[in-house]
Amino acid sequence: MTRVSAGMRRCPNCGRDLENTAHPAAAAEVEVEAPLPVRAPRAARTPAAKLASLTLQPAEVRALVATSPEWIEPGLRVYEEGGSPVGGSFPTAVGVIDLLAQDDAGGLVVAMVAEGEPDKELVLELLQRIGFVRTRVARSGQEVRGLLLVERLSEATRYAIAALGGTVSIKSWRVALSFEDLPV
Repeated sequence: MTRVSAGMRRCPNCGRDLENTAHPAAAAEVEVEAPLPVRAPRAARTPAAKLASLTLQPAEVRALVATSPEWIEPGLRVYEEGGSPVGGSFPTAVGVIDLLAQDDAGGLVVAMVAEGEPDKELVLELLQRIGFVRTRVARSGQEVRGLLLVERLSEATRYAIAALGGTVSIKSWRVALSFEDLPV
């Protein structure tokens, strides 16, 4: 039971409308039975704070994919020379490749992480690096393809990449938050 004073319009515990409840008008206090469990009505609760989007900076994405390329694509592994992985921040005559990797089929993958929204200049840089790998790194007949990792992409850049056929593909990254039960 909740005690409410005369003149109160709502129960302080359950929010029930007291104006339409039959009660003695002259009474100083009225007892109202509160439902269990006691909680504030939805309208009276404060809205939950808006969560900020979770994201990673491009440098963090580069570091993650260089150590775990299988996150990009199952079976993808860092390119090796002489049995040592050398594909992370792979230097070329036309610029650094963020990740040079090899897929399950033996093809080479030139992966670039975009800073901000990529434009035609970044697509051109990716094509130059693919060309370098085809002419200087790949074996004769070995497939070489590009992979652009982006947070967002304009329609114009998407159309430019679509014109390249299967040479370049695009993937975006998202950060996920999960909760797991822990044994007690």
